[in-house]
Amino acid sequence: MGAKASKPRPAPEHEHESPAFRAAAAVEAQLALRHRREVLDHVGSQRWSLDQFLASEPADWQHTSGRDNYTSAEVQVGKRCHGFHMELLASDITPTASHYQLIHYDIPALDPDRHRVALCGAVDRPRSLSLAELKALPAESHAVLMACAGTGRAQQRHRLWTHVPWGPDSIGCAVWTGTPLAAVLAAAGPLPAAAQVVFSGADKVSTCWVAPGGAED
Repeated sequence: MGAKASKPRPAPEHEHESPAFRAAAAVEAQLALRHRREVLDHVGSQRWSLDQFLASEPADWQHTSGRDNYTSAEVQVGKRCHGFHMELLASDITPTASHYQLIHYDIPALDPDRHRVALCGAVDRPRSLSLAELKALPAESHAVLMACAGTGRAQQRHRLWTHVPWGPDSIGCAVWTGTPLAAVLAAAGPLPAAAQVVFSGADKVSTCWVAPGGAED
């Protein structure tokens, strides 16, 4: 008796990305790998070993000394944040409730009618946009895989215990929708001296310019 033919599964949404988007993502991936190699070459263990660190910091209190000696701070931050539900790896897109969640600072209570996003600094035309104005701009949707830089930290003996003790579960792949950042920045007119974009969220005090009468960004 032959096996029953299965119906072809619909292509995941990310398989419909444009060739330009895929090419840009490939370039970014290579840049990320190069950056990681350069960082490790600059501050990796071949430059500064654990023994050297312990010799320079004999009273070190910021790191654990074993894989099983979790601190109360790690337990607390581990409860506040949660990892991806690994049994859902078979899904192309992570359900919202199962996406890993990392909370570094306070969760802000924002009024969507008053909250504004400011573009300031090395720009010719500083702007302050409301949520409604941002939603009115042309939008795109993309499936994006995210992973915390601390993935696997729980396997380390010398953990920085003020951070989440992640296992392999600080990952998630969601479909994100919004207006491309490039167009928003272009409207602000970056100056030739502009070198990088720095993001400041409402979960932490912002040093950015705020439009008169506007809420904090």
